[in-house]
Amino acid sequence: MSSKKTLKFDQRKIAALVKKHEGVAEPLSADPIALLIQSALLEDTTRNAADSAMQRIRDRTVDLNEFRISLPSEAQSIFGSRYPDGKRRAIALRRMLYDIFRRNHGMSLSHLVGASKRDVRVALDTMDGATPFVVARVALLAFEVHAMPVDTALHVALVNAGYIDADMDVPTLQSHLERLFKGDAVREAHLSLQVFADSAEPESKSKGKAAKPTKSAEAKRKTSSTKRPSATSGSKR
Repeated sequence: MSSKKTLKFDQRKIAALVKKHEGVAEPLSADPIALLIQSALLEDTTRNAADSAMQRIRDRTVDLNEFRISLPSEAQSIFGSRYPDGKRRAIALRRMLYDIFRRNHGMSLSHLVGASKRDVRVALDTMDGATPFVVARVALLAFEVHAMPVDTALHVALVNAGYIDADMDVPTLQSHLERLFKGDAVREAHLSLQVFADSAEPESKSKGKAAKPTKSAEAKRKTSSTKRPSATSGSKR
């Protein structure tokens, strides 16, 4: 009779890792649209790369609505040649921003301010093109919903550090982290783990030991490119 394998999740070491980077501060975002774009730019890359691409968007467009109507090739050019996976991200961002504009008749998520946490999650979860990482990060940093953004970069960093099993997929890791960090602690934990993932990436590359994305992580990327149901299905532009 076979028993189900218990996957390693060293919560003691992960908690110590977060404590090591405690003090990382970031105010709640006053602009959920900018946060959404920055979060999409951040997934599976570093904060420096995302911030650089975000600054290029601000420098090269009049406003974020002008960026919304940019063609994917134009958006990719704005990101810069060194920014990773620019085409896929440009397409995903275009889908998200057009969905927001269609639902709300403008580039705004202000209708979610003061909404219930459940309504916030439903609105973000059903956004066309949004990945679980983007949804969780916007929910956490713009609307104070308990969520832990987890991408492949963090998964790889924790595997390489020996804190989790490589067989643990991204959704399971996210669930474990959300249970480990309660209340407001989840926000600081996310920011600390982002610093860890950013600092771990160059080390992984230099040693040539970077773990490959799990099948589930690769599947998540593929499924995130499929159209999500719109919260206002049947509506037209």
